[in-house]
Amino acid sequence: MNIRQGIPRIEDKQRVVPSLILGIIVAGLFMLKPHIIVAQQLELLYTGLDNPTSLYVHQDVIYIVEQGKNRLLQLNKQGELLETTGGQGRGDYQFDTPVDIHATNGLKVYVSDFRNHRVQLFDRRGQFLGSLKAASGFNNASYSPTQLVVNDLGEVYFLDQSSNTIKWYDLDGNYVDEFSVPAQIDQVDDIQLYEREFYLLDKRKEGIHVLNESGMYSHFIEAGQAGAFLKAGKTLILFYTDSILFDDGSPTPRQMALHTSERLIDSHLENDTIYILGDKKLYKLAWDR
Repeated sequence: MNIRQGIPRIEDKQRVVPSLILGIIVAGLFMLKPHIIVAQQLELLYTGLDNPTSLYVHQDVIYIVEQGKNRLLQLNKQGELLETTGGQGRGDYQFDTPVDIHATNGLKVYVSDFRNHRVQLFDRRGQFLGSLKAASGFNNASYSPTQLVVNDLGEVYFLDQSSNTIKWYDLDGNYVDEFSVPAQIDQVDDIQLYEREFYLLDKRKEGIHVLNESGMYSHFIEAGQAGAFLKAGKTLILFYTDSILFDDGSPTPRQMALHTSERLIDSHLENDTIYILGDKKLYKLAWDR
């Protein structure tokens, strides 16, 4: 069962690292390019998390899925805890192995509830709105959702691990369609949407698979042993055990060394701030584009 995991340190001095050394650091990624190394500290926002698996940031609220305690946390941007929702169970406001979270324009928040075979839906205040149910008339009477993503129209896509399909529901929670995960993909550790394309992180194959909006396979991006990624315009941001790589397509993409031993699990970009989820802590990083 694939239920999200993460990763974490290099050196301090700013310098150009030969491609051979860099290849060791990031498992052969972009081996022909020199990388500018810049040391920078992450700002700690929150600590004491129990097996967190996902985060999402919207306006003034940071949402964190804390799988170890089967709950959803809401924090402000100063890292102060505002509210908790959940606890293990099958009822409303309860979870059994939650995995991922995503939101629309702030009105609806989706949480994949793996062992309860549902995607729960909340408003931005944490009030329960309902669940996405399995489509009637299909062979599988239930589904086992893991990674999910919401597009600009408020439509939600999620991976059903039991059938290895990506299911599509509209803004009102109605089933629309689904497609099978292409055979080139071993596992799906994250799903992101960018310009009507799906980006699927596959840690087993150490890369990112790109699909078109219909689910047809497009191409593969090498990512080494990245534990998380972000697509921000032309820049692909890859999070490693001890560093962050900002690949903007230039001959010298920037590699940022991190002063932490924390595994990096998930990330979210809000304006010019990157929020980074570790296996115990939440950080933020100012991104100078």
